Amino acid sequence: MTATSDVHAERGAGTPDDEVAIRLRGLHKVYDNGVVAVDNLNLDIRRGELVCLVGPSGCGKTTTMKMINRLIMPTSGRVEIDGGDVGDMNPVQLRRGIGYVIQQVGLFPHENIWNNVGEVPRLLGWPRKRRRDRADELLRLVGLNPAIYGDRYPAQLSGGQQQRVGVARALAADPPVLLMDEPFSAIDPIARAGLQREFIRIQGEVRKTIVMVTHDIEEALFMADRIAVFGAHGAAEQFDTPATILARPANEFVEDFVGGDRGIRQLSVTSVAGTALEATVVVDRAASAAEARAALQLRSRDWAVVLDEQRRPVGWVTASDLPDTGQVEAVMRGADGICVSTAQTLRHAAARILERDESWVLVVDDASRELLGALTLEHIHSAVRTPIGGDDRHDNDGDASGPADRTVGARP
Repeated sequence: MTATSDVHAERGAGTPDDEVAIRLRGLHKVYDNGVVAVDNLNLDIRRGELVCLVGPSGCGKTTTMKMINRLIMPTSGRVEIDGGDVGDMNPVQLRRGIGYVIQQVGLFPHENIWNNVGEVPRLLGWPRKRRRDRADELLRLVGLNPAIYGDRYPAQLSGGQQQRVGVARALAADPPVLLMDEPFSAIDPIARAGLQREFIRIQGEVRKTIVMVTHDIEEALFMADRIAVFGAHGAAEQFDTPATILARPANEFVEDFVGGDRGIRQLSVTSVAGTALEATVVVDRAASAAEARAALQLRSRDWAVVLDEQRRPVGWVTASDLPDTGQVEAVMRGADGICVSTAQTLRHAAARILERDESWVLVVDDASRELLGALTLEHIHSAVRTPIGGDDRHDNDGDASGPADRTVGARP
């Protein structure tokens, strides 16, 4: 293992003990033929996070994952779950406490979906009603109506539906840890994208500690909280967030692996919430056209956002839209398609801008939908170029203390 690999493996090894769910220390696997599969691997995986192991074929991703649940024993080193060495644990009990999702699903063809989902709870001695209730709950969670799918057999389901059942089965006994080995790779691209989004939604509800093996860097960038990039012989070249790996690859190997278009990919992992915004002229929907025109002239702007009583955008208006008399609300343009939320990424924002004839899009708070400011392609370019951590929100003109100006014509 190179010195560079040591540095970046240890970057993930400084997490406080009470935050660590899975700890790999000095993990080493050499097969009888002398092949080094994993080389002195050190990773700390935090509770409730999804970590993707990525790298070229034969780099030790799957071997590492299988050492976590003792399907493969390490040559040396330790694997700890919640502080306990898995080498000291009963392997059967260990595996029953870990959810496992694999590429080919592995459902029992002769059992219906209810029984497939309830298999591990059955082995743990759960009573029949409790197993059925749990299966119904999880089938609903993965988007399958138990009244429709519960008594069907795997062969009666599509590949994507079978994969959903596999996820439900892995969650059945409520394990704290979930291992996933290329779970979506056998699914067609459209269904795969849907499953990825669905799984992220599920993880938002259940918050399991997940180790996922994938060869697809796009999948890892989309799904992972952190990514471990493996080089040759199981050496961890970098272990960090998707945004950091794209912005600051640790070495030439990582840079080549994530691809030459990493600047474009960075849009998909950079949140709108951390991006500098431009202050906008805002007017109340009850404001007069004269008030709106005066506000635009004062700031030398040619458009303004129209807000409701909760400071949520309901439309926008340009100087040329404003009549000599009358109210703003009568002439404002609609708000459809002009907003993105702080929960979305710069990729969503860039796409929204490119779909419009205007050069900006409004940013609203994801919860309250209150206006925060305007985002332009120049802001997006700056966000991608700015080092991580430089996310202070400011006005491009430098003349506003917040993202939006005082509302003109506000009701008392």
